[in-house]
Amino acid sequence: MKFTPEVIAALATLRDAAENDFERHRLDVLERDLTSPPQVEIIDDIHQKFDGIIYTIRDSSHYTKQLPMHRIIFAYYRGEIPEGYDIHHIDGDKSNNDISNLQCLTRSEHRAHHNKNSPCQQFICKQCGKTIFYTRGGRKDFCSTKCHSDWYRDNAHLLEERECDFCGKNFTAFPWQKRQYCSQTCAKKAYWQAHHKTPDICPICGKLFIKKRSSQQTCSRQCGAKLKKLHKH
Repeated sequence: MKFTPEVIAALATLRDAAENDFERHRLDVLERDLTSPPQVEIIDDIHQKFDGIIYTIRDSSHYTKQLPMHRIIFAYYRGEIPEGYDIHHIDGDKSNNDISNLQCLTRSEHRAHHNKNSPCQQFICKQCGKTIFYTRGGRKDFCSTKCHSDWYRDNAHLLEERECDFCGKNFTAFPWQKRQYCSQTCAKKAYWQAHHKTPDICPICGKLFIKKRSSQQTCSRQCGAKLKKLHKH
């Protein structure tokens, strides 16, 4: 609620009509918050105070006491935070919890601001046209798995037949795809053959893999744990 003369006049009317001291005190506190809202008080390097509550810095570098301090401050000044939205520190300093430094963003936009290794990239979904905020490397063409499957279904007539360079089987691919093999297995076998590497067969799942050390028996740690259980029994 913002401070306006009309609001203060309404509070004065309510105070005059109050039935007891307790109600008058509540209205006095409300008027104080409207005319002189609480400010962030820095106690030391790990403590800050707002509206009579002391918040302590946590591992996330946010000042917290049950709830994050910056969310409490934003809700105090701007109202309820919509579900699925984060509060972003504009200057990147999580100790600067002044309301002028806080901004309400969607979670994808917020992650994009904090991903230093890969800046935010903006794409358009090829199926529905929705804007996608993508923070990892590479490219993202679809906003969801549904749009992905719908696009491939609608463009199935563009698929062309090719012959696998390793096993000779026929497979389909789009003209702009540079696929040479019908599967990942054939691609791995072709790579191993070209580099004179002999693959082993995992005794648990049956997948082909290249040993990274002489004692390795399975393709992954999960299969290794299952093999150990079998040996125990």
